[in-house]
Amino acid sequence: MRKPRGKTLEVFEADLKRKVPALETQQEQAAAADAFTAAIRKQLKAARRSSDLTQAQVGERMGVDQSFVNKLERGRVEMTLFWLKRLCEALELEPAVSLRPKATEDRAAGEDIKEKVLAEVRQSVEKMFEEVVATVAPAGKKQTQSQKRARKAVLR
Repeated sequence: MRKPRGKTLEVFEADLKRKVPALETQQEQAAAADAFTAAIRKQLKAARRSSDLTQAQVGERMGVDQSFVNKLERGRVEMTLFWLKRLCEALELEPAVSLRPKATEDRAAGEDIKEKVLAEVRQSVEKMFEEVVATVAPAGKKQTQSQKRARKAVLR
């Protein structure tokens, strides 16, 4: 009896399962890199416009033609570090990297909760202050100016 050539179906499926997550990771990385370079291209284009320079003028400074600058700005040519450096020199910019924490939904939810808690605390403090004022001030009399100022200070 002859052995089957190549991989069995089970082995093929196992290999595929192992490779698919890697492929998804590669696609995610590529998408993140595309988004990052798109943000850089957008900043460079804005810098060129704010300097009142045309693509042709920038190209002349870089030693390339206008259509190449257009392709760089539109992402039709890969924005390598070499071209980024040349563009920055042409636009008289100094490239800088800044890293900051991501804004997350958890952080936003935490801020909402914080605001709700603060509002509840303010209401509780105001209610307690009103009770204290009611016991100190005789019934039917208006609050004095010092009592009003104290109330405002407590509620700040």
